[in-house]
Amino acid sequence: MVAPGAAAKACGGSDANGEQDLPLTELLAAGARGFVALGPRVCDLVGPGDGDVVCELVDRVTRATRQYAKYPLKFLTKRPSQASPASFGPSLPPPGQRSGGGNGGSGSGHIAGDEGPLAWDGDVELSPLWVFLINFGGGMVNGDRLRVRLDVRKDSTCVLTTQGAAKVYKSPGGRRSAQRVYGRVGAGGLLCVLVEPVICFANAVFRQEQTFWLHGTGSLVLLDWFTSGRKARDESWAFTDFSTCNRIFVGDAICFNDAIVLNNAGAGDTGGSSGGSGGSGGDSSSSSGATGAGTGTGCASVPTLAERMRGMHAVCTCVVIGPRVAGIAESILQGVNGTPIRKCYVTGHLSPHISTPQS
Repeated sequence: MVAPGAAAKACGGSDANGEQDLPLTELLAAGARGFVALGPRVCDLVGPGDGDVVCELVDRVTRATRQYAKYPLKFLTKRPSQASPASFGPSLPPPGQRSGGGNGGSGSGHIAGDEGPLAWDGDVELSPLWVFLINFGGGMVNGDRLRVRLDVRKDSTCVLTTQGAAKVYKSPGGRRSAQRVYGRVGAGGLLCVLVEPVICFANAVFRQEQTFWLHGTGSLVLLDWFTSGRKARDESWAFTDFSTCNRIFVGDAICFNDAIVLNNAGAGDTGGSSGGSGGSGGDSSSSSGATGAGTGTGCASVPTLAERMRGMHAVCTCVVIGPRVAGIAESILQGVNGTPIRKCYVTGHLSPHISTPQS
């Protein structure tokens, strides 16, 4: 469901509060210069819903050396009192007794991907700093805005997560709620963004934008996923508009730029009796024009988002990049490559269900 030009749609324009999105050209020009090059729109996070966390190694332990949040945003940080290597990767021998590292446990090198993503090499503590993102009120409604900045500095390890799903309530006035996350990962650092899914209620309007800058030896695990909504209440894909955009820079180059735009614009409209009658919106005219536009008959209505999704109820994007998670990335690729893809025949253009696979 990624439409042509979706990146421009998802990341362009302004939100309901009048805040202008950062143009992609400006982000591309910024590259590794990160926050400073982007100016006060990213650096000065002092408004409602803004937050800033800086993670650094202090006495071989990743700690939050700066933590700021303004209502309705709040951060809770936690670090396990007893780190267990088995929790995050294969067990490792003590520093100085590891083979194949080439540094004798001196701490000057970095971890090979097959040794576990959160493993240490003498100077880097295994256990990460857990940062829980909390939004008072239980969700976002009618124009709420959150902006989060994470700075994971040299050799530190941070996990950003949430206590529950991110709920986006209905927007009766059509005001867009927005969430923006800006992350920077220093040399040898690792940031894991492992949040619960976004759940948009009926008539919700939501935009998410996440941008990350990685040092050449920095690593990132990004999980971005959302569901169809409150399926138990028959609200599958009933939101008005949803968009999410993820960008990742490594060094001075952008290596990942992905956007998804989903909406119900023009759903139920028909092409009308003439070729120029699709004036209710560009989406409806282009969709209906392909079926009998200008003939006065046979004009199919624009399918709803639920019909277009055809029985699917979740969409997930997972990005694993960097030397500290190279082993995990390879394992995922092997698993995906070993899974056969089933070709399915869908009965009818508007059918929300998938029929028995056809050969």
